[in-house]
Amino acid sequence: MDFICASDKGAMFAYCKVCNVHVNVSFGGKYDVVRHSKSASHGTLKNATKTQPHMKSFFVTSKTTDLSTNVLTAEVKFAQFVAEHNLPFSVADHFTKLAKQLFPDSDIAGKVSSGHMKTIMIVKKALAPRLDATNFRC
Repeated sequence: MDFICASDKGAMFAYCKVCNVHVNVSFGGKYDVVRHSKSASHGTLKNATKTQPHMKSFFVTSKTTDLSTNVLTAEVKFAQFVAEHNLPFSVADHFTKLAKQLFPDSDIAGKVSSGHMKTIMIVKKALAPRLDATNFRC
């Protein structure tokens, strides 16, 4: 009976999570809960909940999304590194190949594909507007 929990109305009530109602258990106790579980309204709502998607299905938490997010984060951090150290953007073409050789067991390094054009666009379109909006401290 995982659909029943304690009611905030007191010890004489049980709360049905399926029906969203407080069941009076002061007369029959467990029998009142069993009787409620066999009622037509509870049965209808119980069957309806089986066909409803679970809330977890609305939130994307798959490994592929995590991997793509991590790859994007790595590309942005690399672009930030290139800009911060005033390196030529052509370094990006060589670094992506080098990262795959240095970290052959890393899925993130294997998926990074930030060449010089992508690095330029990340710096110009993503990083520069944020840096223009903030005050620099020396």
